[in-house]
Amino acid sequence: MKEIRILFIPNEALEKYEILENNRCLYPHLYFDPNWKIKRGIFLYKWKNNYVRKKWKFRYFSFKIKSKLINLFYYIVKGIRIVKKFDLNVIRAYNPHIEWLAANIIGKLTKTKVVISVHNDFEYERNNIKKWKIFNLLTRLLENINYRLADKIIVVSSYLKDNLINRGIDSKKIEVIFNSFNISDYKVNYSYIEELKMKYNIKDDTFIFINIWRLVEQKNHFNLIRAFAKLINKFPERDIRLFIIWDWYFKEKLQAMINSYKLGNRIRLLWLIRNDLIINYLKVSKVFIFPSLYEGFWKVLVEAQIAWLPIISSDLPSVKDIIDSKNSILIKDPNNVEEIFQKMEYIINNYDIIYKFNRNYNLNKFDYNVLAEKEYNLYMDLLDR
Repeated sequence: MKEIRILFIPNEALEKYEILENNRCLYPHLYFDPNWKIKRGIFLYKWKNNYVRKKWKFRYFSFKIKSKLINLFYYIVKGIRIVKKFDLNVIRAYNPHIEWLAANIIGKLTKTKVVISVHNDFEYERNNIKKWKIFNLLTRLLENINYRLADKIIVVSSYLKDNLINRGIDSKKIEVIFNSFNISDYKVNYSYIEELKMKYNIKDDTFIFINIWRLVEQKNHFNLIRAFAKLINKFPERDIRLFIIWDWYFKEKLQAMINSYKLGNRIRLLWLIRNDLIINYLKVSKVFIFPSLYEGFWKVLVEAQIAWLPIISSDLPSVKDIIDSKNSILIKDPNNVEEIFQKMEYIINNYDIIYKFNRNYNLNKFDYNVLAEKEYNLYMDLLDR
């Protein structure tokens, strides 16, 4: 049996996920089950993130050239050493743009196959999020170089595949593999749910909207809060609340907006809730709402479906792989506060019907066994060339 020996180039986000997941990364899919790896002859090699730490600037992108170049040099030198020492045959990189470039350079110098992943819509980001022009030109150039150098590109949605094809990338090089989930890991803790109800004084008639993800511009929290404020004005007597589970920036600005609307008793910013507890917060909520401006793959929408919650989501091309318009309430323009408010109002007025008929979710396509097999076959095909 052929061994697949992968150099897994790390990044800070994955290190954080490993902590949250008790050493089980969300990516790659092969991380889920160590016995599966051993049985199939799959070995992953990685190192800790002890390179120069990035300084965050310009919203949520790091752009400090000196540290970037040092990181690139660090990746290349250490990566070549590890590839040669363990005779590795695949290099796997997730983060643009330096990690992709490092992987491709290491691959060319050691004649090793390179697989990179695309998890976001960078074109939308450049066209709609204000940045320096030189930054946009540089990142687009780096992306085009990396896409053409890589042996295989894994994307997490059909929409992202279409984007790359439109940029002139050979469709045979691109493979769609969704982010995977072990649904059996999402275990409801009913005693913990009772604790939550006591802690937040949740009654039977309490109506909670819940939103999960990073506090970054992309996730559109400011417009969500503006819409929620209009909702409270519409239903001042009802116990309607908004839970936002977050793990990144903008807390101060967001809290200031909450205070300006005098919604401190209705909106809760819940910081870095453990992954194994997320399902319980979903279960005490009524609706999952996610008015994001753009996404590659909507992980939290799958988690909301695992909890069998009705969903309000932005109607973006990438969402079509995850939810059906028949099963969800879609926001055509997430920049339109009035539309977000109207969708929230509609679900409150029609909740019983929506809860009964709008939750025909298909979760099998996100099962990690299916997707791990797909990724495994990708490596085998790559090494057979």
